[in-house]
Amino acid sequence: MKLLKDILYKVEIQSVIGKTDVDINKIEFNSKKIIKNDLFIAIKGYKSDGNSFISSAISNGASVIICTSFPTEIIKDVTYIVVNDSRKTLALISSNYCDNPSKKIKLIGITGTNGKTTVSYLIAYAMHGLKKNSAFIGPLGYGLFGQIEKSKTTTPDPVKLHSLFSLWENQVDSVVMEVSSHALDQGRVEGTEFNIAVFTNLSRDHI
Repeated sequence: MKLLKDILYKVEIQSVIGKTDVDINKIEFNSKKIIKNDLFIAIKGYKSDGNSFISSAISNGASVIICTSFPTEIIKDVTYIVVNDSRKTLALISSNYCDNPSKKIKLIGITGTNGKTTVSYLIAYAMHGLKKNSAFIGPLGYGLFGQIEKSKTTTPDPVKLHSLFSLWENQVDSVVMEVSSHALDQGRVEGTEFNIAVFTNLSRDHI
């Protein structure tokens, strides 16, 4: 568990109702996965708006709600925090919750329209050839080089991303990851510290 006030570092807060010195079990943006003392952050997506699920999250046990505007009903003993950008906030609090693990690893990010997967894999392969333990994140999956697990997205959501960094920080010399244009646009790598950034190219297909 982490104190709420400790994971709000660098977050642009507009207003708060309730206490910030409360323990947070984990961070969730899916109300169905909420259990007691979780933090629920309402993300407005392309198909649904997380603000519509605030009541459901509280019913499931959420003790903290982060959103871009206060809901019409304020529940006693629940902390509400209004922020400027919930997507960027999710990335920042995910990093803070895991004690900012990207600062503790050599992180190489590759972005651009084409060539991200090839360049990422070649760098990870070269590190492996130099007898350096490396991890890989991309559309092929994620994991230690040679032990890749399949993934549905090129760049994982911030909660997953920083949990991976935290898991690997004492196991690898470097992490090579693709950073899609969608991930950049959605603020998924906000607060992530890269040692090296690679830009492959830019074409009309780029977001």
